[in-house]
Amino acid sequence: MSKVPWNSEELAKLTQLTEKYRQNKQNVNWDKVAAQIQSRTASQCKSYYANILKKQLHVEIRQNHMWNYIEILALWTYSVIYKQDFAMIHASFMPKFTLKQLTSQYQQILRNQKQIIKTFNLLNTDPSHIEQLSNNDFKLHLKILLMSSKRQKLIDTRILNRQDEKNDKYPIDFSEIAALKAFFGDLDVEKLLQIYKTENGRRKLEEEFEVPDVDVNFRK
Repeated sequence: MSKVPWNSEELAKLTQLTEKYRQNKQNVNWDKVAAQIQSRTASQCKSYYANILKKQLHVEIRQNHMWNYIEILALWTYSVIYKQDFAMIHASFMPKFTLKQLTSQYQQILRNQKQIIKTFNLLNTDPSHIEQLSNNDFKLHLKILLMSSKRQKLIDTRILNRQDEKNDKYPIDFSEIAALKAFFGDLDVEKLLQIYKTENGRRKLEEEFEVPDVDVNFRK
């Protein structure tokens, strides 16, 4: 039976049952999967999923992937630290993305960078423009700015308190801070955040720009 091609019904069942009987991120109860497919053994189900179907599903996911601000921050950071060595970035840090995706998104970041900085500088000189901003790219990069500010404050606190790095949830990475500064240049971050926390901007900040703790493993 191992040489008989999988038909569409079997593939649909395999996809569904794999998720149903997934015990954790790495392990699936293949005996239960095979028991419901019947025409295949547990070994055949595991082998086909690992070698063929899983790759097909991941390609489909990658092709339709919408980048979020944490991923964009990660890509920019790694590109600065490792001097645009996207093959290494892909292999070591962001394997779920293709090389083409990484390079394309990096070029998009560069295209947006000048306009983003121009917008931030405009706000620093004329805060009244805050209510006119609705562009998604601006929102995306404001999230990055907010997150970078939070990250910087965590690092400043750690340095002042001299906490034990081994027990710290947020290890210091000065390369990351350098990468953030390379993107935002000489922007007055604190001034911009204060502008956005004015009476008119506070509601927007609370509703639209929730910023998570910066504890992200981009290798996953």
